[in-house]
Amino acid sequence: MNGPLIVIGDSLLDVDLEGDSERLCPDAPVPVVDGHIEHRRPGGAGLAALLAAQDGARVILVTAIGDDAAGRCLADLLSAYVEVVRLPLHGLTVRKTRIRVRGQTLLRVDTGDGRAHTCEAGFCLTPLGSGGYIVKNTASQGGKDPGECAVGEGVSTYANPGMAAWSDAGPSESARRKSGVNGEADHGRVGDAVVAALKSASAILVSDYGKGVADLCRGLLDDIEVPVIWDPHPRGGPPARGCTLVTPSEAEAEAMCGGQHVSPERAVRRLVRELDVESVAVTLGGDGAVLSRRGNRSSRFRPHRMVSGQDTCGAGDRFAVSAALALGKGCAAEEAVKGAVEDAAGFVERGGAAAVRLDAVAPRDLVDPPETHDLRTTRDRPPRGEHLQNERVGGGRVSTPIGAPQAMPDVRGDNALSKGLGTDLECLGASFRTSESATTNAASPLSSAADVLHQVRAEGGRVVATGGCFDLLHAGHLSLLRRARALGDALIVCVNSDASVRQLKGNSRPIVKEQHRSEMLCALCCVDAVLIFHETTPCEVIERIRPDVWVKGGDYHDQGLPEAPIVGAVGGEIVILPCLPGHSTTKLIAAVQAAR
Repeated sequence: MNGPLIVIGDSLLDVDLEGDSERLCPDAPVPVVDGHIEHRRPGGAGLAALLAAQDGARVILVTAIGDDAAGRCLADLLSAYVEVVRLPLHGLTVRKTRIRVRGQTLLRVDTGDGRAHTCEAGFCLTPLGSGGYIVKNTASQGGKDPGECAVGEGVSTYANPGMAAWSDAGPSESARRKSGVNGEADHGRVGDAVVAALKSASAILVSDYGKGVADLCRGLLDDIEVPVIWDPHPRGGPPARGCTLVTPSEAEAEAMCGGQHVSPERAVRRLVRELDVESVAVTLGGDGAVLSRRGNRSSRFRPHRMVSGQDTCGAGDRFAVSAALALGKGCAAEEAVKGAVEDAAGFVERGGAAAVRLDAVAPRDLVDPPETHDLRTTRDRPPRGEHLQNERVGGGRVSTPIGAPQAMPDVRGDNALSKGLGTDLECLGASFRTSESATTNAASPLSSAADVLHQVRAEGGRVVATGGCFDLLHAGHLSLLRRARALGDALIVCVNSDASVRQLKGNSRPIVKEQHRSEMLCALCCVDAVLIFHETTPCEVIERIRPDVWVKGGDYHDQGLPEAPIVGAVGGEIVILPCLPGHSTTKLIAAVQAAR
């Protein structure tokens, strides 16, 4: 997948207000929620783009964003992680606020009615044979013909001066100012950016939420040679003809079949024919998906895990993103849908959209946006130097004050391997994660890695582990650890001892001693526990901690990892996360040496 994934669609601001509810309102029979933490993240096409970036893909998002408070927040959240081609929005940015208590949604409040400026509002993009496009003003101008101006390759000016003024049917001057639209010149720049993005694409995902962006760009997709995946919406238009894959839900497929109740197998075959597309995959929630390709029989793909009865918000976006990335790499539709079913099931199992945290995505500029806001008063917050572990959505973990990290334990010793699992865990001491870096040297009781394991598993959570030297901690390490933490409910980092680093890297390494490497890792909010191991491979420590997920960074394959058999033997899975390009300890050392 050489080019970026282009995501086209309607974005919105998703807000989760997390709190506690222990009483009813005295003047109405409704619960009172004491809000503590507000999580903000992109929704709609913005969530799809974020999930693709979390998978390590380069993403360009074509979306409409308003110039209101919600729009500015949404733009800030998106721009740190994906490239954004910003279209004008008529109206207020859509904001969906969910009130949640202990992982359960009690209420959703929707505000904003913004729509992209489509043909109905006097603006659309239509391709030209020369490779450029036409910006059309389809609104009536006092009896005059609608304006039309060619832009794109070899064209730099507008041919119709009538485009300089919007008609009464178009947006007013105040609306233009609010949406950031400055007449036809802005449309030309936007159109240029959209066309340039499409030309660079390895795959295109249309995430239609019925707010006009898909309709605006539909005409530009007619002659696209890369895979086009269309995730439809009941309020949106039909998918463009010739799409590689259309991914409606079961309810959406039924509506597209005229409201007739038909089996998913019949629906996919009918939609392939009536929509004139290459393939259709109808998603069935916990039952997976049914796929039909043009001229072929339908196939059903079921996930290996049972995830029914959980929060499925965002699962459709996760499915479409996984399918788009796979098709962009040249996979067949069957392989893409099979992988997308598993990815969507895992996404729901981890808590769905509510569990998505922006610190799990490698930022483009390595700057964290203001994603989480603590709503507690100063009186309610822990004193300086004491930090609370953030409560994970869907879990019952109690927030407890944690002090400064102390010395890392030694887990060397053959005698530990000969003992039972419970005794082995007593050998694993570690500093428990804090929600921000420690700022005090005061001693305090520490939770060990064993405590983390027992606590998470008692709550039915997933333990993620990774290992490495982590010599000269850099942005690549941080990106890997953040994304690894997002795969479960706790992250344990296994650090090579100084002796094992020398065996692996030579006598000149490590640069930083094991004690200091461990302390730096402990200070990261995405790390729950750190332990040191002395072997050249992490096989023995994996056997002790038995992680649900073992994470490696780089271009490995399961078969090329010495620890792969032991991970499988303890019932875990291996996840390979792509490294952040341009960042490595070796390059860092070479740069320092060259600067001398």
